[in-house]
Amino acid sequence: MSTIAYTVGTPQRLGLKAREQRKRQRKGMMATLMLTPMVDMFSLLVIFLLQFFNATPDFQLTRNMVLPPAKSSAELRDAPVVSVTTQEVFVNHTIVGTVNDIIKNPEPFAVALEKLRGDWIAAHPGEAFRGEVNFEAHEDLPSTQVSQLMAVLSTHQYGSMELMTLGN
Repeated sequence: MSTIAYTVGTPQRLGLKAREQRKRQRKGMMATLMLTPMVDMFSLLVIFLLQFFNATPDFQLTRNMVLPPAKSSAELRDAPVVSVTTQEVFVNHTIVGTVNDIIKNPEPFAVALEKLRGDWIAAHPGEAFRGEVNFEAHEDLPSTQVSQLMAVLSTHQYGSMELMTLGN
């Protein structure tokens, strides 16, 4: 009768062989990073951001507003908007009152301007108040009413007014 003998390694040796086998498997895997598609993606992202986040502020015309045409124009700056239609006065798209009531008693308009000034000072601590405002008035509004409303603005430290018009 013949016996077959098998040689079995020690448990420590078996663990060593398994570790070596796992190392060989890991060495066989290779991760690659494709740079060209990634650069293309970032280029498209930069173009997208430049298109949709430009430096020119957007503004929304007040309803029933028709701006007068302009012969020359400049970039619109980022400032609060005072809108005057033929009937109503708005400060940052919030109605303050009718044009006739505001001209007779400018107190509600003055309160809205003071609140706007306080909000600006709270948002820009340490900076001097610049008094900038974008002023849009309906083209059919009489110039006397426009000048009276502009006088209220200037008495409440809004001395830098840009008149909004339709540019060419």
